[in-house]
Amino acid sequence: VNEDQIYAEIIDPDTLEVLPEGERGELVLTTLTREAMPMIRYRTRDITRLYREKCDCGRTLIKMDKPVGRTDDMFIVNGVNVFPSQVEDALRAFEEATPHYMIYIRKKGALDEVEIHLEVSEKLFFDEMKKQKELLDNMTARFTSLLQFKPKIKLVDPRSLQRFEGKARRVVDERGYK
Repeated sequence: VNEDQIYAEIIDPDTLEVLPEGERGELVLTTLTREAMPMIRYRTRDITRLYREKCDCGRTLIKMDKPVGRTDDMFIVNGVNVFPSQVEDALRAFEEATPHYMIYIRKKGALDEVEIHLEVSEKLFFDEMKKQKELLDNMTARFTSLLQFKPKIKLVDPRSLQRFEGKARRVVDERGYK
């Protein structure tokens, strides 16, 4: 980040408190040299972190991690912040998976329950059931590791999930509150 042009901060998206360097939160930017239309504490909605590390080239500017998600995409399940991009990252490890999925969040008693509907390639539906069960077990283990809770995964027929133009709406929250 060019600190002579932009002042970057990381805030807690809920409390709006500035977080210490190295913490992950929402990126907020203030332009320092724009005169006609300055941005003052512009909330980007990107989740990332800022840190200082010695650079091989000798520069001492603050660095920013690649954004891991957006606050407007984030949902909370049993106290855990989850981003749809985490689900996409987990899916990339499985060649049988397509990039088409839907996340359903429901209440089950006092806890939240997550069910991921996932389109898989046509050849998997024609393979033996043992392979499907093995894939489900591997996916469940991967998702549990990444998300810190165990979701239900349901394999659905190819081309059965809705397609979106523009930004895909991947999360259906059926808990009755925002």
